[in-house]
Amino acid sequence: HVTGVQTCALPISRDFLSLCREWRPKLFERYSVLRNVVSESNAASLRWLVWLGAHFSERIEVGGRGFLLFELRK
Repeated sequence: HVTGVQTCALPISRDFLSLCREWRPKLFERYSVLRNVVSESNAASLRWLVWLGAHFSERIEVGGRGFLLFELRK
């Protein structure tokens, strides 16, 4: 169960995206691949993940809700 993500309907701000540009390379200092799932109904998060370069591989269902498996690579 992913808490709170489905309720986020705010637009993604430029400040947030700017911080993401700094944050993303730091994650890959330690990891070469990051995997997780995102609710398929969470349009803001999906847009953000696409912008980050995420690759989506499969759909899974948990408790009757659809999620997409995604991966970020170095």
